[in-house]
Amino acid sequence: MEGKVEAALSIWKDGVEVGSKRYRLEPYCTVYQAELLALARATRVIMGSEASEFRVFCDSRAALDSITNNDCYHPLAVEARENIIVLQRIGKIIKILWIKAHVGVKGNERADKLAKEAALKLKTKADYSACPVSYIKTHIRGTSIKEWHRRYDDRETASVTKAFFPRVETAYPIVRKLKFDQTLTQLMTGHGGFLSNLYRFKLRDSPACPCDSIYDETPLHIIAECAIFSRERQELETEIKIQICTEEIKNIMENKK
Repeated sequence: MEGKVEAALSIWKDGVEVGSKRYRLEPYCTVYQAELLALARATRVIMGSEASEFRVFCDSRAALDSITNNDCYHPLAVEARENIIVLQRIGKIIKILWIKAHVGVKGNERADKLAKEAALKLKTKADYSACPVSYIKTHIRGTSIKEWHRRYDDRETASVTKAFFPRVETAYPIVRKLKFDQTLTQLMTGHGGFLSNLYRFKLRDSPACPCDSIYDETPLHIIAECAIFSRERQELETEIKIQICTEEIKNIMENKK
């Protein structure tokens, strides 16, 4: 809530709430960590109680699966499992059950309310601050893409590719979904059998396009201007409802997302 991650416990006996706990996590923590923290702290509360039978309700299947899976080595899941083993050894009965969220279960609704209040009101030091791998990966990827774009933008090369993808940030999700073959790769880089490219390497006497000698045969010319492909271009414009020109290529690619 509001960029904050919190967890809470609502403790009940004979249909009445007899206690509650609220926990603050660092903003980079995940909801999954918050759910695991609540379960681990619940087992701590039970260890300090004189009662002999307990039921713990949780609406997160992922957190419950982690606790019951001995191959899950998340520290909070391990702590919860170890506490449960200790409780069972001293004769306490503990059942951890899944319940559906937001269906009016009083204890669960109360725990959600406590967590929201914690997000708004708690100003104390975080009760849990372990940084999840997912956050680190996201941070590294974001930093890498930012540096990638700086280099991409500063250099004068890749002019054809930049017409398709002017910014690395917007290119990344599109490129991941494209199925590249030889033709598409040549088209988006300009490094193929285009007369302008062949002329650069002295493999042709002229870069001029067969449609008109005033135009160089480049990928962008073929896509947006070449009269030879006017029929195909018109059919594509009708299909995508966008007039194809060099300035619109980047927008067409972004719409492909």
